[in-house]
Amino acid sequence: MALVCAVFWGAYVPLSARVGALLPGGGGLALAMAFGTLCVLPAGLVEGGSALADPVVLALGFGVAMLSSLVPCTCETETLRRVSALVFGVLLSVEPAIGALVALLVLHEIISPLQTLGLAAVVVASVGVIRGTRRAPAEPEPVRPGG
Repeated sequence: MALVCAVFWGAYVPLSARVGALLPGGGGLALAMAFGTLCVLPAGLVEGGSALADPVVLALGFGVAMLSSLVPCTCETETLRRVSALVFGVLLSVEPAIGALVALLVLHEIISPLQTLGLAAVVVASVGVIRGTRRAPAEPEPVRPGG
């Protein structure tokens, strides 16, 4: 499963950055969310059936979609326009640690020692990526004779 996630994020960051750069504003995000909706629509119709015609269910579904997908994806797209893919990838890799911290502080969930070790490994790996990717020093311009 971790390999699948790594491959997905490895493809997601450059593609998302490219779409964000090509389409102005939220156009790329709107296109991606419409495509994602079409991908899961058959399964949703089979599972939800006639309940999807209930206005309360539709309103709640809309609210969940806005808070769980649209707002975070909009923030990610705007961030990708402003920072490098490397920095963005490191920021994404720290998300599980932030989620665990919120679960601990807000929901009072207990984090197991194995989960803590996993989170620490992700943070250490992120720090390693940042420290291991130093830019090569710029080469000095050649000196031209007589000028």
